[in-house]
Amino acid sequence: MRPRRDKYNDSDIDACYKSLMLAVIEQAVRDYKKALLAAKRCDDLLARRKIRELENFFCGEWFEQLSNIDGKMLVRKIRKMVLGD
Repeated sequence: MRPRRDKYNDSDIDACYKSLMLAVIEQAVRDYKKALLAAKRCDDLLARRKIRELENFFCGEWFEQLSNIDGKMLVRKIRKMVLGD
């Protein structure tokens, strides 16, 4: 009987995980920008809730595990870019 081969080697799996982590962060940044603009335009309560959720994400443990970026600094930079704060 032939030895069973995995479909992917470890480096392919690592690349897939890195791509997924990057996609999660990129989507969170897009959602954060969109929520900031919505809250600025019409003081939307749902947008403000989304802003809080995403700020908690950026400053939380999971974000630290996904990235080596300082989440608080990222929030400040995005706010400055979108709102001019």
